[in-house]
Amino acid sequence: MLRTQAAVLVVALWLATLSLDASASGGWRALRVTAGGVIVVPVELDGEGPFPFLIDTGSSRSAISSSLARRLGARPMGETTVLTPAGRVVRPLTPLPRLSLDGSPPAASLAMILPDEDLMRGVPADGLIGADVLTRFVMTIDYGRSRITWGKVHTPELAVSLPLTVDNGRLVLSIPHPGCRSAGCPPFTLIPDTGADAVVLFKRRGGPPAFVTPLADVPVRSLAGVRTARRVLIDAASLQDLGLGGQIAALVDLPAADGLGVDGLLPLHLFSRVTLDGPAKRLTLVPR
Repeated sequence: MLRTQAAVLVVALWLATLSLDASASGGWRALRVTAGGVIVVPVELDGEGPFPFLIDTGSSRSAISSSLARRLGARPMGETTVLTPAGRVVRPLTPLPRLSLDGSPPAASLAMILPDEDLMRGVPADGLIGADVLTRFVMTIDYGRSRITWGKVHTPELAVSLPLTVDNGRLVLSIPHPGCRSAGCPPFTLIPDTGADAVVLFKRRGGPPAFVTPLADVPVRSLAGVRTARRVLIDAASLQDLGLGGQIAALVDLPAADGLGVDGLLPLHLFSRVTLDGPAKRLTLVPR
């Protein structure tokens, strides 16, 4: 059996539902998005469906629910280790040779099989589309107007365009470290995440980062269960390039051995519009 150690990060705290614009063909598709900003799109698998799938840029690998896997007769052909803010869990893998998102070209994926309850937070979802598929496309999500399109759009002058890297299948962006202004400081790395409803910062040793003020504890739910996190206030002068100064974040104690190797999660719904250019490895953010 194939066994992978790919670091898969999925933080699906809230879901959204998709409402298609019947007059749209090859352009914008209308979206109904929850307050948490997570999106669900209709997906066809080998001509069957459509099935409701999350768009989750924070997951390195796509997934289907165990009930949909049984319905399609999908058989496990390996397994992968899922690393989340709540811990580590192993999930089986199955090939999806042809999946097509609403308005996107078809693609293939070696997808995780997840328990149904890991995908359902208020509305049904039969799976998720992760970075393994999304990095093949250009995708623009317009949170301000609740719509999505598979292509580039005009970028306003106030937009911030950042390079992306792919680390163990995860999309990662780097910015100057807010707690270090001297030369030679390591960059501050964040996973751009459509599946997170709030900023998440990871703490591996010592106290909280110097640029946050501790508040109260809150639970953080992920595929591996629930872990307690501390709410913190990001100081107004920090992370201003991303417009995050003054935001409330969850500070999660994550041992270095868990292997995520990033500083946190960046919820994309905090921006008015985002364009993920997978082939060019760039993320364009339009502030609200």
